[in-house]
This record gives sequence, C-alpha cells and structure tokens, in this order.
Amino acid sequence: MMGNAVTSMHLCAQCAAQAGYLPTEGEGPPDLSVIVSKLTGKALVSAVAETADEAAADAEPVSSLACPDCGLTEKEFRAEGRLGCARCYPAFESILTPLLADMHRGPVHVGRVPIVSGPAVAEYGLDVVTLRRELEHAVALEAYEQAAALRDQITRLVQAKEQS
Repeated sequence: MMGNAVTSMHLCAQCAAQAGYLPTEGEGPPDLSVIVSKLTGKALVSAVAETADEAAADAEPVSSLACPDCGLTEKEFRAEGRLGCARCYPAFESILTPLLADMHRGPVHVGRVPIVSGPAVAEYGLDVVTLRRELEHAVALEAYEQAAALRDQITRLVQAKEQS
C-alpha cells in the first residue's frame, strides 16, 4: 500500500527473496516488521497505528449519557428499551424527545378528552400539536413564509378556542 493506493504484487518465492520481501536460504523466518516496512514504506508500529486511527474515525462516537441516580447508560437503555428511574427522563431527554415525538404524534401529551366535550376539542389539540411540529420543521428548513403562515394558523386556532 502506497499512501491510499493499494498496490498488488504477485511474486514467486525466488523473486520475493531477491526483492527482500522474503529471507534468503539460511536466514530463518521472515520478520513481519521488515516486510511491512518494505511494502508500505512505514514501520510496522506506524502502519498499525494509522490503521487503528482510521478504524477509530469510522467507528460510531461513544455516548457518555448515563443516569446520575441509577447509573443506566445509553447503551443499556437502547438494548433494554426501559428506563431505570425517574431521573432517567431528564438524563436521556435528548434521546427521548425524538423517540416520543415519533411514537405519540408529537412531544406534547394531548391527553384523553371526555365524550361530552365533543370531538372538536380533541381535534383542536391534535391540530395545534401538528401545526407546531410543522412550524418547527419549516423554521429548521428556513422556509420562513411557510412558518409565518403556520404561526398565524396556530394563533387563529388558539384564539378561537379561547373565545368558545
């Protein structure tokens, strides 16, 4: 391997020995560090260290999230799918918010609505939650005209609810 380019060499034992990649007769077994340094132009230790650095760069970053009370780690939470105690919720908030938003139509709990209040109240809660999520998404995409229209729509819904 030369730099980032891989070079393949197909040599017979005699030619490899002449090139210095294999020991000549009577020298004993080949020294791996000598072979690696001749092939790559680097010492064995630096070649291994470079490979380890590349592997570390490709690896997923290790998260240090853990609950201060029960000691539950992010890895354990993802494996078990359960939290250990009440303090896990604020500790894992950055993970839980998107998970709950996907599971429950948004991060805000709308709750159950009594039948006597009618479906309009339930629809109002879901509409506002949905519109607020769309508003956040529009702002994140820098679609400010769409965000302004959504903001106005949310305001109208809230005012209509307050008047009724």
